[in-house]
Amino acid sequence: MRPSILVFAYLVSCFCIPSYQVFAQSSQEANTQQSKTKQSKSKQEKTEFDKLVDFSLKIPRTKAGEVLKSWLKAHNQADQKSLKSWMNKSFSPKLLKKMDFDKHLAWYVECTKMFGKLDETPHKIVENKPNRLVVQFISVDLVGKKKLDPTKVIIIKVDMDPDKPQFLAKGLGVGPLACEKRK
Repeated sequence: MRPSILVFAYLVSCFCIPSYQVFAQSSQEANTQQSKTKQSKSKQEKTEFDKLVDFSLKIPRTKAGEVLKSWLKAHNQADQKSLKSWMNKSFSPKLLKKMDFDKHLAWYVECTKMFGKLDETPHKIVENKPNRLVVQFISVDLVGKKKLDPTKVIIIKVDMDPDKPQFLAKGLGVGPLACEKRK
């Protein structure tokens, strides 16, 4: 080897390596501090969002809850066939005869377009009685948002027939929370 290369290597080992180690150590400390700050910020943001959505909420295990779950599944599939099947299963034969089936079906199909796919965790359970259930849901594209737009929160009203509790007493009430707030 040439002497100049040896001198250069010696100088690098004496000056650069120790300073690199100091740089690496301070860089590692900075990354650790930055990571702690991110975690703290993330916890704070998560806490703020958790105030908006209670992830422990579940659709009640009642007949109204079953009807709501089956509607939610049909709604999220967003096709006319699944919504039609849900209506035939959930509406009493008497109700099916007196209602305009196609208009109701068109309304539920329109709801899938207006609200999109809904998160399966209720945003809020407003009312839970033996024959009545009122629940709010949010669109899946709003999950994780810090602030919710009331036009994007959907409120569902389920009224079961007291004489035939396996069927709805009337069509499912579906609409944005913004309309409910105006009342």
